[in-house]
Amino acid sequence: MAFECKTLQIVPVGSFSVVIGEVVHLYVRDDLVDENYRVNTDLVAAVGRMAGYDYCRTRDRFTIPNGFPAEKKAAWDATQS
Repeated sequence: MAFECKTLQIVPVGSFSVVIGEVVHLYVRDDLVDENYRVNTDLVAAVGRMAGYDYCRTRDRFTIPNGFPAEKKAAWDATQS
């Protein structure tokens, strides 16, 4: 998998910068996608960048059922207008 991104903004934070971008295209190997166009995350075995020299693996995943209840989403949405 690979993401093609466009830089929208670079925000200085102390002696570092936070880069804000937009994903404009996603490239995925055919064998990683099922018939419903969902990526099989077990086959991807992704590695993520944390901070500094730290990285993480996605092997230890869990699901939170109804992780974002409707009332919390409504409250969040209200703050965005």
